[in-house]
Amino acid sequence: MSNVLEEVDFAARQHELQLEIPGLDGYKADRLAVNVAGGVELGITQAEDLAFVKALKLGQEVKLSVTATVTKKGFTLAPGRDDMSGDKTTYGVGLKVHSLEVA
Repeated sequence: MSNVLEEVDFAARQHELQLEIPGLDGYKADRLAVNVAGGVELGITQAEDLAFVKALKLGQEVKLSVTATVTKKGFTLAPGRDDMSGDKTTYGVGLKVHSLEVA
């Protein structure tokens, strides 16, 4: 019985583990962002809706199940210094909320 170590190609393994970070025009995203906008009007004549809104307190965290539509997707660039060394790129999506449920 011989003890043989398996040869590992570390460069190939590292490449397999790399995430596909979005890029555009020679830039790679430094961060990802999800922007949520919109609102849902609740029925003022619905006792459940009125009780929910009245029970909310300023500063309170609330868990909601939100349904939204993706309305935009792409890159933004925040220029840094003149030599472009401080440029920050964000790859993001915009969502427009159209319904919600209390979780």
